[in-house]
Amino acid sequence: MEQSPKVCSRCQQANFPIAEYCRHCGEPLFEIGSISRASFPGRLFGHLADGLVWAVAELHRWWEIGGLTVRIKSLERRRAALFTEAGLQKETPDAQSPGRERLMAISGEIAELKARDEILRRRSWALTPEILFGAIVIVFIAGILLLQPRTDLVLQTSQAGVLVGSGGSISRTVEHRLAGFANVTTAAWWNGSLFVGGDGGVAQIDPATGLATAVSGLPTGYYARHLLVDGGRLIVAGYGGAFALDTTGGMTPLYERTTIPVDLLNRVAPTSDGGHLVGTVGHGLLKGRNGLAVVLLGTQGLTPVGFGWLDGELWVAHERGLLKGDGTNFEPVRLQLLDGRAVTALAVDRSAIYVGTDNGLAAGFKNGRDWVWTTLSPGEPKVIRDMAMVGDALLVCSDEGLFRYRDGRFEKLSGDVGQRALAINGEFIATVGPKRILLHAFQGLPSVAASAEPPANATPIVAAPVQPVIPSVGTYAPDIPTASTVVPVVLQPTPQPSAPTPSQPQTVSQPPVAVQAASDPVFGTIPLPASLRGPSASCLLWDGVRVWVGTTNDGLWFFENGRWESFNRANGTLGDDQIVALWRLNGKSYLYSWVLGIISLEGGRPTPLLTPDQAAELVSAAGSGSGLLLLKKGGWLVRVDASGKTEPAGRIPEDFFREARFVQTLGDRPLVVTDRGVLEQDQSGRWAVTFYPGETRPDLRATASVTGEGRLYIGLSNGSIFAYADRAASKIASIAGRVRTLSWDQTLWISGENMIYQLPSSGGTPVVVGGPFPAGILSMQPVVSRAAALVVTMDGVRTVGLPR
Repeated sequence: MEQSPKVCSRCQQANFPIAEYCRHCGEPLFEIGSISRASFPGRLFGHLADGLVWAVAELHRWWEIGGLTVRIKSLERRRAALFTEAGLQKETPDAQSPGRERLMAISGEIAELKARDEILRRRSWALTPEILFGAIVIVFIAGILLLQPRTDLVLQTSQAGVLVGSGGSISRTVEHRLAGFANVTTAAWWNGSLFVGGDGGVAQIDPATGLATAVSGLPTGYYARHLLVDGGRLIVAGYGGAFALDTTGGMTPLYERTTIPVDLLNRVAPTSDGGHLVGTVGHGLLKGRNGLAVVLLGTQGLTPVGFGWLDGELWVAHERGLLKGDGTNFEPVRLQLLDGRAVTALAVDRSAIYVGTDNGLAAGFKNGRDWVWTTLSPGEPKVIRDMAMVGDALLVCSDEGLFRYRDGRFEKLSGDVGQRALAINGEFIATVGPKRILLHAFQGLPSVAASAEPPANATPIVAAPVQPVIPSVGTYAPDIPTASTVVPVVLQPTPQPSAPTPSQPQTVSQPPVAVQAASDPVFGTIPLPASLRGPSASCLLWDGVRVWVGTTNDGLWFFENGRWESFNRANGTLGDDQIVALWRLNGKSYLYSWVLGIISLEGGRPTPLLTPDQAAELVSAAGSGSGLLLLKKGGWLVRVDASGKTEPAGRIPEDFFREARFVQTLGDRPLVVTDRGVLEQDQSGRWAVTFYPGETRPDLRATASVTGEGRLYIGLSNGSIFAYADRAASKIASIAGRVRTLSWDQTLWISGENMIYQLPSSGGTPVVVGGPFPAGILSMQPVVSRAAALVVTMDGVRTVGLPR
């Protein structure tokens, strides 16, 4: 099919036969040639034919270019030979020279061939931009259709059956003794039996009889660190490698020593591609499949303790923090709230990440594109050992007991201490320690038949089973010294959430458990509610008329006119039961909660002031006129009037963003207390810093502050106490250990880690007026008018008499 080039009628330039528009001026060429007037099949066939002709012509052109190149090289060599024969480096000017004519002929032929070569090359490269663009488009579309994100690190999320523990309370507990372990690190249910791992290897426990048998087939001295159910087998990982136990009792290596870089393993998790994520001790994270494991870059030198797949990324918890990435590379998640804490466990929900540490529980919640991180346990649980998600509830096994976190609040399910591992199935929640196993039932004690026969290679452990015991669990109640007269237990009816009584607080008019001391200067003979006699109490406040006590899971209690009343979710007076802080600012009382925001307590009833969104990222609050002055993360100051209207009030210098701890006011002038000093804003809006004289330690922290008689008092983590006024700070006192709280009531009152002090009005050394409190002090409020101080400890609320 022979076609001539299309000539543009506008610029008179030639175009390829397949062209629809002039490549020089863009003029349409539809009326030129027969292809444009044909039907779609005809045009398609014409384009294909023209494309074939163009490809053949292009090949022929490059063949001709190759021949021209060879011919030009040959002529250049002949011309060089003629120059050599004549002994000349340039053409001779003698017109009668016989070689001149041959040189001129060869040079002319070379020039013609080069001109032809240039024409052919220009034609060949004319469509190069269009071809490259088309290739790029094709590659881009192919990449979208064929390339997919890496999914071989997605963790399996299947759970067999309905697991207990997401709701309700513990009704029965069975205890079995355990021998052969000095340290227990992991537990798992498999084939109807409970398997326990630790420094004594792996043991299989029959939940009905408590009979323990040791699983053999492991190396001598094997230290089990993690047990994992993977399909129809139990994966055992520890110091000595990874092994798989099948239903017949056979123990086989999961990864041979020659195919895994290190055999000190700490954690294993199955992935969706049939492989495993393997956490090592000090050698980072491995990706294993088909018996071969390789190191994932970015995790070298770390000891992973937990994994989670969320939002298209793999989250890895190690002893010093968090990493996230796609498996190709990982980047650290820098969180200030994890500074100084050792990470021990990780659990992932649909939109939240829970990080267990040796000093409480932290959580990250997805908020649009950003993550909001916060601490969840101001008191208990503190030392987290193991965690597991059960539906929408988080179960936490800690040194302080078994807890459940759900709907923004903690519930203490069991106060049994010393348990190290957690295992869940359809009947029991098992917590395991070095000496005993506790099986908690939520729907009554099940009738459990003996488990399947132990594996063929199991050997009995010399540990006689004990008779199951049914301890009283559910509501924590510390041991209280028995008085000479004991009031019988009177159970109060539990309010039903389905039929709350709005705006009617719960009243305690009968003694819940035991009698309160008759000489109590604040409460008289009225006993404390049960929830205030344990670790649920978190903060308290005295407003001159009422005693307010906030809890972590039972709302807000207050004492007035000889009786206790409560505001909580059960009676419909509060939307949540977790109270974070109580403030007395400029003669007004306030409540702060992450879920509720800021609530005014004037008049003895909660009145919302700021929503949770308005109070988000709050660091500290102070009284300002008839309203509040808030310090938020990022150094922002916000004023709040009595009606809840907010307006910006400035921002502190960037160098102090992470060190700002408290905001106070003196004469309505904002003061910001930081770890290094006090920031004060002058009339021009500039900030001036006054450092603590003599304090240069880099790990110093400001832990408490209060104002009184025109001065600002600051307590530091090393026990030093400073007074600030007129842009000058001076050290006035010091106590042993950390300053927990400072309060002002006629004079300065100080609480340390387990002692209460009073600073004499004349100055000098603080005087001990209360303590010690072995459970530690969380909050303290002096009530000078009644010669007493109220203290919140891990054992509940205590009253201390003060000298008159």
